[in-house]
Amino acid sequence: MSERKEMDVLLRNDFYSYVQRVFYELGNEKFIPNWHLEVLCDALERARHGEIKRLIINVPPRSLKSIVVNVAYSTWLLGHNPRERIVSASYSVDLAEKFARDSKIVMESDWYRRIFPRTVISKNRSTPSDFNTTARGGRYTTSVDGTMTGRGGNVIIIDDPIKPSDATSETALTKVNEWYKNTLLSRLDDPQNGTIILIMQRVHEDDLTGYLLENSTDWTHIKIPEIATTDEQWRVGSRIFHRAIGRPLNPKRISLEMTESKRQELGSYVWSAQYQQEPCPPDGGIVKESWLHYYSNPTFDISTVARVFISWDTANKTGATNAYSAAVAVLMTYDRRFYLVDVYRNRWDMPGLVKDAITIYDMWKHEFGAGAKVEMLIEDAASGTQLIQYLQSQRDRCGRAFHIIPIKPNGDKVSRMTGCSALIENGTLQFPQDEKPWWNDFKKELLGFPGTKYKDQVDALTQCINYAQALI
Repeated sequence: MSERKEMDVLLRNDFYSYVQRVFYELGNEKFIPNWHLEVLCDALERARHGEIKRLIINVPPRSLKSIVVNVAYSTWLLGHNPRERIVSASYSVDLAEKFARDSKIVMESDWYRRIFPRTVISKNRSTPSDFNTTARGGRYTTSVDGTMTGRGGNVIIIDDPIKPSDATSETALTKVNEWYKNTLLSRLDDPQNGTIILIMQRVHEDDLTGYLLENSTDWTHIKIPEIATTDEQWRVGSRIFHRAIGRPLNPKRISLEMTESKRQELGSYVWSAQYQQEPCPPDGGIVKESWLHYYSNPTFDISTVARVFISWDTANKTGATNAYSAAVAVLMTYDRRFYLVDVYRNRWDMPGLVKDAITIYDMWKHEFGAGAKVEMLIEDAASGTQLIQYLQSQRDRCGRAFHIIPIKPNGDKVSRMTGCSALIENGTLQFPQDEKPWWNDFKKELLGFPGTKYKDQVDALTQCINYAQALI
């Protein structure tokens, strides 16, 4: 057998070797072999053979994920089965069409047509973003905003469905998740046996990876951080790849020193999400755990406390199936320090919200006596507006002396937290040393913000502190 024929046999039967040949065909930078590429190739081959039906791959930027999955794997599938129908989707039309063009370049190359002679692109439909084979298989390319009416496939590849710059946009995150649930999922020709592959860098706790893992246990999840946080073992066939804690993903390509420089450039929040695949960084997002100051055994009474703030962040809609509403109780002392003393959180309906808002207010009035200045801060939006109106009508009708401060939201959630962060870092705002029942959930949300799924407790706190700072 000639050397070329031996190579053709290898390319036809070994996906990892095929990936390297695709890489060279596209004329990219020098291919640097690495264990993680073999892990990806092994998982994709198991998907091709039906061993994996739902696959999520989370890897850092610039780890060749798109070439491996969106170009090499899609053309490999069509090579072995020219009747295969593939749908590929990315966050933008330009990005999606680039991968489609690259796929077409590969399939029209001499070496590809030699190793897969049965796979021929049809002349009847052969645009880069939408081409068929003569066996009536093919590849259709779209974006999250694109149309899919009348389109479907037995393999769906989703490659980076959201831009990193949209990571803090709840609207953008929800749009992608709803697109998957309401549009893309129905495009699978055979829901029982079809394959869905999602490959992306993490950008947020509630990105598509987070959404899918939270709502289903059917997914095989491959998560590879830039820097190993544990001693890792990855099995590929009979071989096992080891990576020690603290080792970079591919030191021949990006050294440990380069990764540290990148981490400092991006900041801990972006680094942890996009490179470590941990949207809630261990040492905090905007707020670091090392910044937190704690109080213990304080003397809080009418002689030390100047004001009591009860700050409400209410859900857009009330009810058991909607988002949380939350309130924080914060004391401001005469020396202008702030102490978080309680957190209230629930999925209230409107009658329950009104009842508990009054109960909490009355409790703090009783705690510090009739002369205490207790202020109820309520965001004047959505159900918060209803709450304000109801409490004001109660005051008018029953003579209750509620001190209500309607708050109009100013700026986005991130900027409001940024405005409070210095007070947390310098200890002006302190937290209880003795753990409260609500503390673990609150702390996770505080340190993970803005990458957490829920932000109601933090929003209630930043609303309070920003209002109080304006009084000082």
